[in-house]
Amino acid sequence: MNNIIVNMKKIISICLSTSLLLLTGCQNNTLEVRDRAYVQSALFSEKNNITITLYPFEGENKCSIGRGNTISDAVENASVLWGKDVFMGHIELLCFDKSDFTDKLESCLYDYRISPSCKLIFLSSDSKISEDSDMTLLTDRLIMEEKNGRIPETDLFHILSEKKDDDGSMLIPAITKNGLSMCILKDGKSHTVSEKSAAGLCWLRGENYPNRISVYGENGAEDYEIYSARTNLSAEIKDNIPHIKVKISIKGSGNAEAAKGIIKSECTDAIKDTIKTAESDVIGFGRCLAKYCPEYYSSQDFSTAKWASVFDFDIDFN
Repeated sequence: MNNIIVNMKKIISICLSTSLLLLTGCQNNTLEVRDRAYVQSALFSEKNNITITLYPFEGENKCSIGRGNTISDAVENASVLWGKDVFMGHIELLCFDKSDFTDKLESCLYDYRISPSCKLIFLSSDSKISEDSDMTLLTDRLIMEEKNGRIPETDLFHILSEKKDDDGSMLIPAITKNGLSMCILKDGKSHTVSEKSAAGLCWLRGENYPNRISVYGENGAEDYEIYSARTNLSAEIKDNIPHIKVKISIKGSGNAEAAKGIIKSECTDAIKDTIKTAESDVIGFGRCLAKYCPEYYSSQDFSTAKWASVFDFDIDFN
């Protein structure tokens, strides 16, 4: 009986010790959370040095500005105002105003544990974001534009993936004097695409589509409702010229013929705006050639092949 009592006391003692350790750990974690400043969005600006503006989540500190010769120096100096360590792992939006800042994106991803799903915005020379800007509203607006199929869906992970492609072009949302748009960053230069081209890129890239298209029929203006859509790119070589077939399958209701004309026009503008004018591949042209025409792709000069290509559209409504 005494042995049983002794063993019970040992078990109770171990349980109490474990509980105290768990409680102590929770308390330390709570202190760590309180000692951190959580960043919702950030603005990187480069002139004589690097300036970073950190925007906290709503209800927390005011935004903080830091400057330095490196990103880490600027972040450290920005954290001084808050008196807390800065945590950027929950950041939702990252803005920058120099096209070559993209060279630092990958290091930001790892150094500050920024989420791959973080949204990016490029600021053109005629636009700016102030300390009082509502970054939550800007983030929500960007996501809504993507959801409605007005601009292609992008994030940090996909933009870095594009940067590693042969062409090295990156399609990024941008703020211009005319509002929110899309731009192509390549070789330290930027090219803003038109609103119509941005809509066409949604169809060509096949990552997000509009819910409806405004068309004009016999009864005047009406909407073609889109239930689902799918895009597939394929390629073949004819007379040593790449022919890219753009197959778009759509399920919806309304004036399909009118919607077809609008989609084809948007895609045509997007191809001219990106491949012909900006001399950039942001639709997966290179990957398509490598997949369907590997011998041609490996034997031809990649940049020359892009400009000589012919695009054929097959838009099917079910």
